[in-house]
Amino acid sequence: MTAESRIKQEARGRLRDANWGKAVALTIALQIPGALFLLCNSLLYYLLGLNDMPRMAKQLQAYLFHNQSRVIYWMVGLLASGLLIWAVSAPLRLGATRWFYRASQGEDASLDELFAFY
Repeated sequence: MTAESRIKQEARGRLRDANWGKAVALTIALQIPGALFLLCNSLLYYLLGLNDMPRMAKQLQAYLFHNQSRVIYWMVGLLASGLLIWAVSAPLRLGATRWFYRASQGEDASLDELFAFY
């Protein structure tokens, strides 16, 4: 038996141990911070009234010049929400890596591993 076929058999065996449902749920849960970031960006963009921004380059330059304060608020809000989402998602991703590692080793990996780095 080659190493490749042995690895495939091990992987299929571990998937049969019902770890795949947890892995799918974990993968979907890791997408939530990114979706929240996009939602915050869109909401801030809408609340500041930047959705009427022209598409033409010359008009856009004049628009940005006359609406500097709103654009600056949007950029600061975007930066702040991005940093907040990063601060929340970085430990989650490390916890997910820990969970996937333990599951790949055949250990009983609980979802508490996801929050191990908080």
